[in-house]
Amino acid sequence: MKKFRFRLQKVMEYKEEIEKQRKLELSKAKQRVYDEEEKLKRLQRRDSVCRKQIQEKGTAERIDPREMNLYYQYLKVLHVQMKHQNGCILEAKEVMEEKRKILLEATKERKILEKLKEKKHVEYNLDIARQERFVLDDVTSTAFARRRIEQ
Repeated sequence: MKKFRFRLQKVMEYKEEIEKQRKLELSKAKQRVYDEEEKLKRLQRRDSVCRKQIQEKGTAERIDPREMNLYYQYLKVLHVQMKHQNGCILEAKEVMEEKRKILLEATKERKILEKLKEKKHVEYNLDIARQERFVLDDVTSTAFARRRIEQ
């Protein structure tokens, strides 16, 4: 009896490799989203620190208008940077979602081949069982025929 061999094994291995690559790409995209969100958090912390400093300066006896103007200009710059960073985060999330869809498609293709392989293996096992039954029936018939001849 021949050993089971799946004709599309190489194709299945290729699909598995593609799926691994897609997982790696998704992982990198997730890391980019995380990095972009961390940049935004740093900007938000800077904003918070600056606002606290402005509040502390505002409670002081003497306020230097030029210094306060610098703080407010810095806050404006931070605000622009945070808007830009939010755009970067949205873009990174869109890329991540696209990578997720691509991975899902690659996974589906691999699973289809796995199901086909399982189906072919079941068919192979049924065929082997049929052949064994045929051989056993043949042996039984031959043995029965010999006993009849001998009697």
